[in-house]
Amino acid sequence: MALAGSLAFLFLLAASPSSSQLIFLMEPPPRLSFSNSTGASVSCAAHGTPAPTITWLTEDGVPVSDVPGLREALPNGTLWLGAFSAAQYRSDVHAAVLRCRAAGTVGTVLSRDMRLEAATCTRPCSAAAPRAPWAPCCRAT
Repeated sequence: MALAGSLAFLFLLAASPSSSQLIFLMEPPPRLSFSNSTGASVSCAAHGTPAPTITWLTEDGVPVSDVPGLREALPNGTLWLGAFSAAQYRSDVHAAVLRCRAAGTVGTVLSRDMRLEAATCTRPCSAAAPRAPWAPCCRAT
């Protein structure tokens, strides 16, 4: 009986993830293209013990600031980008290069760069136009 308990303990040790590792479970894509009429969201998640803190960073390594109605870094690691009018377009929000940082007691990992590409619609789409956000009625800014 003691041998069976020891084997179970060894199995649990072998099957448990290492507490000295910090790895991404969801990493942002290299490019996120979206329409001003839809907005977008992108998630970042990492595993570590204890659970790491997720932060979105600018190209310069500065944590992104929330921009009311346009951009919000949520506590769950999701970056939310709201729908916006052409007049609300901001290059620092809609054409930025961002990355995700996961930080914990075992270290820090950075995701690859993600380039945001927002397209603003310059005239209404006709019923005959394709439904993709980059349809002929829209132009990239």
